[in-house]
This record gives sequence, C-alpha cells and structure tokens, in this order.
Amino acid sequence: MNPTQIAKSAHDQFMQVVHKELEAFEKREREFLARERQERAEELKLAQQQEAGRLH
Repeated sequence: MNPTQIAKSAHDQFMQVVHKELEAFEKREREFLARERQERAEELKLAQQQEAGRLH
C-alpha cells in the first residue's frame, strides 16, 4: 500500500467518524427541539386555562 492510499484510508475513516458524530448530534438536536416545543405547548395550554379561569 503506498502512502497516498494510507492517507486516503485514514481520511475516509476520519470522515466516517465525523459523519456519525454529526448524525448523532442532529438526532440529539431534533429530540431537544421536540421536547422544547412540547414544553412550550404545555405552558401555553396552562396559561390559556388560567386565563379562561379568570374570565369566569
């Protein structure tokens, strides 16, 4: 194996690791944003219920 092939192989391995890390990060980000949206929706619902209670 010549040095160019070794470097390409190492680069390919590095890029695979980077890609896997990016996918994992994006998954965590999607999960975080989904949780955040759910929490905001619950807070809004609670605020609407409290407001409706004040009106009665």
